[in-house]
Amino acid sequence: MDFEAVVPVLTDDMDFATMLEASFAGEQPERGDIVTGTILRVDNQGLIVDIGMNGRDGIVSRKDIERMGADTTIYTVGDEIDVIIMRMEDQDGNLVLSVSQAVQSEDWKKAEALMIAEEAWEGVVTDANRGGLIVPFGNLRGFVPASHVIDLPRGMNEDDRKNHMSTLLGKKVTVKVIEVNRKRRRLVFSQRDAQRGRREANKEVLLGTQRGRCPRR
Repeated sequence: MDFEAVVPVLTDDMDFATMLEASFAGEQPERGDIVTGTILRVDNQGLIVDIGMNGRDGIVSRKDIERMGADTTIYTVGDEIDVIIMRMEDQDGNLVLSVSQAVQSEDWKKAEALMIAEEAWEGVVTDANRGGLIVPFGNLRGFVPASHVIDLPRGMNEDDRKNHMSTLLGKKVTVKVIEVNRKRRRLVFSQRDAQRGRREANKEVLLGTQRGRCPRR
């Protein structure tokens, strides 16, 4: 047998990248994938979205949109939106999509990036109780435990602590992300860590200034 006769030869019109692209061409999105789709219809029930699945359009329920504090009027036919595939087929045979979950997925990524970079972030307190503060992060609910709230007097009873926390409602706070757990839907902030980081940064600046003023010998 002539070995050369059975080995495929790459021509000028076919390179490895072309072959690789062709191999993925037939792949279809799966559950859990975030994809970009085009809005085909908007009504009081929600959205109909084309995500390129060979004529299988998906639905985004009005309830899903309301989870973001919005309604269907913010969308227009022809708009492109990111959605996550929740179910390939529900009891009625519909492809179920979610806008809110796709947005939250991006928020989780941003929170993880802030935690890795150890960067401070500023948010607004929307709720408070004796256990801590609620600070929204995009479409997520971030939590600042009482032990990580600055200027909280020690030895306070539960009622006094709750009252103290209530004085922070509506105020901006600078925090650092100290825990991101998607499975348990936990996003935890620390005001103390943010303050400590700011103090250390100011100290470095001060020391640098003092070094610059030292006379040369």
